[in-house]
Order: sequence, then structure tokens, then C-alpha cells
Amino acid sequence: APQRQKIVAAMQTGTVPDLFPNNPGEIIALYAWDDKLVDVDDVIELQKGQFVDTALLNSYCYNKAEKKRSYYGVPVTTGCLPNHIWRPLVEKAGFNMEDIPKTWDAFYDFFKEVHKKLRAQGVRNVYGLGLNVTTNGVDPNNVFNYFTIAYGGGGLVTKDGKLHLDDPQVREAVLKALEYP
Repeated sequence: APQRQKIVAAMQTGTVPDLFPNNPGEIIALYAWDDKLVDVDDVIELQKGQFVDTALLNSYCYNKAEKKRSYYGVPVTTGCLPNHIWRPLVEKAGFNMEDIPKTWDAFYDFFKEVHKKLRAQGVRNVYGLGLNVTTNGVDPNNVFNYFTIAYGGGGLVTKDGKLHLDDPQVREAVLKALEYP
């Protein structure tokens, strides 16, 4: 939060750094939209082959003043939503790591069972399944996207920026993501 506050304060005062991290993840898109960032297409073009498509897509944003998309960030890091598994707790619940399923819902449902078994043994203050959530919206958005993609909704918004809620597969994926766990 302190880093985010510094970026917002700098943008409001006009005393901005030459570089800042894309934290939270949507900040480049928001400031590109408002025409507050410099187009860095020339920097990206020099090394475009070194980036994965996802990194490029996250830096390629729409500027409403220019009425076009351009690169407004140079990818230097990436992130992921890891699944932390505590082997001792899995084993304490009577399972082995090899018991963990390899399919999406079965994987997450397995940890609900771990949770029940641990509770039955009197283990408190530990949960079988925990998802990252914060009050700023970044983590819940990431978890929603994570589940939507896993359920086959990767085309919710296409590369051309179109929302595809009329696609039955995308619609079903979104509904499943909203309902789980």
C-alpha cells in the first residue's frame, strides 16, 4: 500500500518519477487511459522478441486522448498465484502428497477434506483452503481471473479488447468462477 500511495500522490502533484513499478497491476492501464504516461513503443520494439505475449498484453493499453493503444510500460517482472501446500498438515490429516488430485475442482476440493480432518483432530486457526483476498480489489480480481481461465473462460476479453459474455463457454466459466468454492 505505501508504494501505491506514493505513485498516486506523485501523479496528483505532478512530481513524478521517470520509472515506477506496475503496482497495483492495473495502474498502468488506468494512467494510460488518462494520458498520464509516455508511450514507450520504441523501447518495446527493440526487445519485443524477449517478452512473452502476456507481458506485452499487460503493457499495451488504450489512451482515450490519443484514441489508440500503445505500450505504456516495459515488463521487468511477472507474478503468479501460487498454491502453498503444507506437507505436514496434509500428512497430519491422514493423506499423502501423492493423494492430491491433478484436476482443478478435485484439487481444491481435496483441501476441504484436509480441513475437515484437521478440525476433527482439534486443529484450529489453520484452514485447508485459503485464497488471497485484500480490500483493494487486486487479489480478488486475480483470483477471479485465475478461476475463470481454469474453467475455460480465457476468451472473456480478447486481444482486440472485446468482451465476449455471449460466448457460452466463457459465460459458463465466469459463473463457475463466481460460485466456487
